[in-house]
Amino acid sequence: MNMKTPMKGDNNVGPKLINSSSEQVKGECVTKRRELLLQAGSVALSLSAFTSIALAENDVPEDFRVYSDDVNKFKIMIPSDWQIGAGEGDGVRPLLAFYPPEASNSNVSIVITSLGADFTKLESFEKVDAFAENLVSGLDRSWQRPPGVKAKLIDSKASKGLYYNEYTL
Repeated sequence: MNMKTPMKGDNNVGPKLINSSSEQVKGECVTKRRELLLQAGSVALSLSAFTSIALAENDVPEDFRVYSDDVNKFKIMIPSDWQIGAGEGDGVRPLLAFYPPEASNSNVSIVITSLGADFTKLESFEKVDAFAENLVSGLDRSWQRPPGVKAKLIDSKASKGLYYNEYTL
């Protein structure tokens, strides 16, 4: 900081700031104020993102509920009256089953499998569109006689290291 020392005949005793320093201080205040406004804006955007996620989780059709597995980090929307079964499959991989209370041909089974070290991201398997096509074609049974369940791919996309696949059965 540049200081001015008192000169002979100067009634004010003690150091004083000269103009260039006061302009620098004002500039620093403006910079700090801008940083504060930018940080406040970032916080507001972050909070709106969290609110959107919370609202999306609450935006579940009336006859459904969301099953959340915090250990394996996934969520699935299932009919509200379906039951949940858990097992160990082969003793290594966890197995989950979702099924209706009455006998039915419909159910959902999830087997959680660890990946090898060479699979560092989802693209290690295949691109999102190929993955989605293979997933849905493996579920489609409309070709059987009599026709079974028809599976149709609606949308597939990749975002932030995850694949999002929307399809109907």
